[in-house]
Parts: sequence; C-alpha cells; structure tokens
Amino acid sequence: MKAIWFLMVVMQTVWAAGSIEVNGTSSLHDWKLASESVRVYMVQENGRVDTLQVALVIETLKSGNEALDNDAYEAFGVDRECPVLFTLRAQKEDGSLEGVMRIGSHETQVAATPDRMEDGVISGTFKTKMSRFGITPPSLFAGMMTVDDTVGIRYTLSDDGVPMPPVLLRCLFPPQQGMAP
Repeated sequence: MKAIWFLMVVMQTVWAAGSIEVNGTSSLHDWKLASESVRVYMVQENGRVDTLQVALVIETLKSGNEALDNDAYEAFGVDRECPVLFTLRAQKEDGSLEGVMRIGSHETQVAATPDRMEDGVISGTFKTKMSRFGITPPSLFAGMMTVDDTVGIRYTLSDDGVPMPPVLLRCLFPPQQGMAP
C-alpha cells in the first residue's frame, strides 16, 4: 500500500479542463473562435510533463456569431463532431512541448513553449498555418474577402485534481497508429 501512495504522490495523473482560442485575421476584420470544452489528460512527474493529451470537439469552438461559426466549421472540412487532438511527444530541457496535433486525418508536428507551467497550469500561445492541417483559408465574394492562413492558438490547461482511471482514458483516447497509447 505504501508503494501505491508513493506513486500517487510522485506521479500525478489528472483529468483536467482547459480553454483554447484560435485567433486570426481576414481582409475585413480580426476573428476569434474559443472553446471552454477542452479535456486534458496529464501525467506530471517531478515537475515535468510526461504525458499530455488534449481533445476538443470542433463544434465547441464558438465566435459568438452563428454564421461565422458555420463558415469556420465548413472550412475545417471535417465533421463538426470531429475531435482536435494533441498528443505530447516530449518536453524538452528548455520547457518546450513537442507533439502531434490531429484534425480529421491530417496530423502535423507542433511545438510550443508555455508562458506558464506551474501550480497545475500550462498556458501559452503559438502560431501555425491552417494549411498545415489541410484547411484552405476561406475566401468569399469572388476573393474580395480572404482569411489569412496564419492563426494564433492561445491555450490554458489546468489541473482540476480529479484522478483519471486508465480504463476510462483508453475509452476516451483509444490508441491510434503512430499515436501515444
């Protein structure tokens, strides 16, 4: 029993919550899609992140404008109920997190250096291009309105302290070829 208690103290495994913002620009205005429905599986050991898996369903990204939301979902080119998944591959010595982000069938390597990684909170921003995920930036009115390919991703992942049973983890994040179990 002491060994189990030791592992629980040294290796903190939690099911956490978070938020994601996708910020972009168009020839008409800046835009933002945000979700507070982000689920996170995190294993921290001795102050380092050993496992980090993040999931959100595309249709939980909202702008506050239903027409803009629908245009954005169409641009993703996948089912609205499709999850966006991030799986950590490594935390580097400098604190940066490297992993694989998947939207539909498109996977790409991403790296981010968190602004904050303490007290059960990981937060920061990084930039990427929609085209890296097979998303063609929307263009409307015969090209009169265009959306820039570069987007900023702002993330906050927080430890809510609720243990996540491994059997439930396997149900929510089934192993995929080339992805961490």
